[in-house]
Amino acid sequence: MLKRILLLSIITCFLSADIFAQQTIWPGIFVSGEKNTSGDTIWLSIKKNDYQNPGTLFLTAFHINSGQIDSMFFPIVDSISYFALVIPKTYHEGKLKITASFYGKIFEVSGMVLNKLQDENIKVLLITNNQKIYNKELVLNNDKQFTLPGFIFENKASLIFNYKLANKKDKPNIVIKQTPIVKNFVDTVFEKEFILSEEKIIDSVENILPTKNLPENNKKDKSVLLKEVTVTGIKKSKAEKFNETYTTAMFNDADERIISCLDNNNILSYPDCLSFLRTQVSGLVVNTSRFGESVLRWRGKEVQAFYIDEIEVDMDQILNLPVSDIAIIKAFPPPFFGATGGNGDGGGIAVYTRQGEYKRENAAANKWLFSIKGYSPAIHVLFEGK
Repeated sequence: MLKRILLLSIITCFLSADIFAQQTIWPGIFVSGEKNTSGDTIWLSIKKNDYQNPGTLFLTAFHINSGQIDSMFFPIVDSISYFALVIPKTYHEGKLKITASFYGKIFEVSGMVLNKLQDENIKVLLITNNQKIYNKELVLNNDKQFTLPGFIFENKASLIFNYKLANKKDKPNIVIKQTPIVKNFVDTVFEKEFILSEEKIIDSVENILPTKNLPENNKKDKSVLLKEVTVTGIKKSKAEKFNETYTTAMFNDADERIISCLDNNNILSYPDCLSFLRTQVSGLVVNTSRFGESVLRWRGKEVQAFYIDEIEVDMDQILNLPVSDIAIIKAFPPPFFGATGGNGDGGGIAVYTRQGEYKRENAAANKWLFSIKGYSPAIHVLFEGK
């Protein structure tokens, strides 16, 4: 009987969608949107009934005139949530179509441990914006599976698994999945086209400046035949090829120092990455804080920005990374502007592990470090970086 009532409620909401100018397949979610008077922002208001569990709103913004598409995820936890979509000046003309879908769960990570040392527990660490927001022992069921509690954070976070004893060089082999993903969002709860402004019609240059009025010599072909040129190239090193393939623009800096571990095995003589790095970069010093923790200093400032495969980690993870897995190391002198939260004042260290053709033969393929997706900022600039 209860199932029948719920089904009737869903059908009723679906049939009445046109009345409310919004689809409400999820009975407890109501989305509305309006453009501000200046036409540069779309304000979205989401109301959630108390009986509806927290969930995730997936939005797509399609600028019809330019063909640009943007997508974003927002957490729906409170009874009323507000989000702003800022429209850059480049896209102020034409029409913008906003579509929203809902799924009744916030981002959640589950997985399985494929290998585990006997009598050795695994801990899990979640880092976002250089802050540890979760650091606990992993709870496994009888099938070595686990589900982490749901987290709400912006942009992305680093998820790190390690054996409880920090000095162990062996790493657990983990597989994970994060839900919900895009294909889970099948129920549209909002769809609307916003007219931004009327397009300006500009005459072509030929209409403004007819060619018949131009001087005769301006109409002549002025092409020039260039002399034959011979181009010679320099063969790139393995480190240069790796850098082009596996690094992004944020981690490319004119002042960076690249240390290659691909063309030689010198790093294998050192217990950890930083011990090796100190011999390659002048001014790097490892001190001990008053709390007994290791602190890396460069040019008198503490280095706080550490990355493995461009995933933000803490210094301990760099120290525990097997040196045989390292392909290249990038040292960014202070200040490193690619760091988040002002952590680049002391520079940055980015370590890249061997990938693809650069892996060592018979190397273990353990997976213990992941980058997981977070939510979009409440004020989101559309098409940024596109």
